[in-house]
Amino acid sequence: MNPTAVDDGGTSPHRVEVAGLRAAMEAALRARGVPDDDATWTVHTLVTAELEGSAGHGLVRLLLMLQRLDQRLTNATPEIRELSTTDAAVVLDGDNGLGQVVLARAADRAVELAQARGVGFVAVQGSNHAGRIGDAALRGAAAGCLTLVGSNASPRLVPEPGARRLLGNNPLACAAPGTEHPVLIDVAPGVTTVGSIRRAKLEGRTLPEGVALDVDGQPTTDATDALAGAMLGVGGHKGWVLALLVDLLAGVVSGGATGDQVGATNDLSRIQRVAHVVIALDVRVLTPGAGFEARIDDLRERVAAASDRKGRLPGDRRANQGYPDYLMLSDKLVAALADALDLPLTALTRSTEHP
Repeated sequence: MNPTAVDDGGTSPHRVEVAGLRAAMEAALRARGVPDDDATWTVHTLVTAELEGSAGHGLVRLLLMLQRLDQRLTNATPEIRELSTTDAAVVLDGDNGLGQVVLARAADRAVELAQARGVGFVAVQGSNHAGRIGDAALRGAAAGCLTLVGSNASPRLVPEPGARRLLGNNPLACAAPGTEHPVLIDVAPGVTTVGSIRRAKLEGRTLPEGVALDVDGQPTTDATDALAGAMLGVGGHKGWVLALLVDLLAGVVSGGATGDQVGATNDLSRIQRVAHVVIALDVRVLTPGAGFEARIDDLRERVAAASDRKGRLPGDRRANQGYPDYLMLSDKLVAALADALDLPLTALTRSTEHP
């Protein structure tokens, strides 16, 4: 199995052991007051994203996360509370906690409601960027619920060149329980992610063509210009409208920030005010017996049969292949991580050669 690697602009990759990296990251969060369980979960989401090749939601996110904790722009110990409640719906205040932590609590609460009522709806205001939101959806699937998760983000997306940035690259994820492993769909409406652009800037790489615009609305492959400019949506207006849908469900329903009211992770002058939404359906209540899982398995078989290349449902590759115990990371990213974690390079790297 090939380890995760990055296009590092020609620099020599470093081998970094996952176990040691996890421990160092968790220690850095705990040192800033994050409780043990919250630190473990947050690091799990970051490292898993990196292992699965979702670099924009991986290790590069830790750098700004630590800065925001250091400057008290993120609350290490939030008191997450319910603002309003009905039999099957809740609005939560995330108390400016880590997005991964707040969203996980929201998913758990939605599952509680679903197990009691068949369906649970939770909207959240006052949170932070939650990284790869599919991990929260998987929490619901593990509890037997088909779980839909969405989150808004700082304004980055435009429907067409020349339009003003208003909506974020607002992701949407859905996880469904299966007989052997869940199906996971985790997508964002943009053709790339802000984290991927930041990673490219850090490592000195250019962007693919057709993913970003500069401040003048012109196509660019320069990561710095792209961060100052905007991102294009998948399918133009269609991607932008999907971002709007997520903002309606998360920001508007929760009473939280929407559109350009949401702060960026790299804006160290303000809190983010990110909003989330979680909708959980208890499939055991709605589809008694093993009917739901059996239907998932049937769909999986038909998807595989429909493709000459043995098509898969999202989530199948993760379950079938597992993860390596190390990552190959560029020297620039390793140096940035070592600095953020206050460790010498040798504490993270085993060697600078391919194994």
